[in-house]
Amino acid sequence: MSFFNSRKTESEEKIYSSKSKFAPEGMQRITINLMRDTYEKIQLKKIDLNKTGSDIIEECLILSMDFLEPRDRMTAEKHADLMQGGAMTMYPAENIANQVAKKKPALKKDSAASHFKIEKSIPAPSKPVLSEKALMVAKIKNTLRSMKPGDSVVLPDKSVAIRFQKMAHYRKISISKRQQKDNTYRCWRTD
Repeated sequence: MSFFNSRKTESEEKIYSSKSKFAPEGMQRITINLMRDTYEKIQLKKIDLNKTGSDIIEECLILSMDFLEPRDRMTAEKHADLMQGGAMTMYPAENIANQVAKKKPALKKDSAASHFKIEKSIPAPSKPVLSEKALMVAKIKNTLRSMKPGDSVVLPDKSVAIRFQKMAHYRKISISKRQQKDNTYRCWRTD
């Protein structure tokens, strides 16, 4: 009865999923990033040769291993020389990138200065000109600072009186306001 004896024997072949995170026994997994053209060529070869992409890449690597040449070990002196531009023949891919960068038209260092005319010996204004609202706010602040409890002030209209009361509220000063017969407003400090 196979139902009761469901253990697998060692002789049975293990089924391996290609979606597994781990490589099958005796193999190592490697991840590579390919250019789109290379990837598409591998996809076409998979169809033509009836092989998996892993088999195609492994064969290519095995065949090209004999033709690979080792690079010199990078040292601090070589790195400094490379950064200064002296060892351009050591890494041809970087050499090509540098040549492309050199062919681009270089911007002039004074390109920003050429757009604007710099004028000298023109006096700077002493104070910026404030708007009427800013002047009113400054006057209200000065008045609130100088008021003592029981002092009052006459304000020209309702909008200024409301602004005065709000600014006093922000400073935690209690203000009471009343409209006068001549349509002015009197505000008292009550605290």
